[in-house]
Amino acid sequence: MPTITPIDPARATGKAKQLLEAVQAKLGITPNLMKTFAASPAALEAYLNFSGALGGGLLDAKFREQIALAVAQANSCEYCLSAHTVIGGMVGLKLEEIQSSRQSHSTEAKKNAGLQFAQAIVVQRGEVRERGRECAQGWIQRRRNRGDRLECRPQHSDQLH
Repeated sequence: MPTITPIDPARATGKAKQLLEAVQAKLGITPNLMKTFAASPAALEAYLNFSGALGGGLLDAKFREQIALAVAQANSCEYCLSAHTVIGGMVGLKLEEIQSSRQSHSTEAKKNAGLQFAQAIVVQRGEVRERGRECAQGWIQRRRNRGDRLECRPQHSDQLH
């Protein structure tokens, strides 16, 4: 039994109802996480605003879901894997991309470096070696400059750890 009782969208009122309806309209589903956050409409609103802010960043929706899948796998979170598999499909990830992302791999060098870095952050609890940070920073800078080349290509994920 959950510690916080999720709010049934059909019984929600006020701000919680408004926010849950917006989630349903956007995703076509209302994930349990959102129903749980709705116990505190302020928390749900903050989460949705935070997610929205990240959506305006440099990473496209597909890559954000690939990172979420890699992190969920590293955390062994079955709920997160299930949710991000569904959402990944909704944003256009193919089954092969979903499976590869769970293993922190991509056939695209830039995305592979990003997935490896995300996994390293989780596994090493934020203590990523300087080489990994340099690689990620270089990738981000090239992305901002719209450069096509990624010079930092570790052969193994342990070079990022």
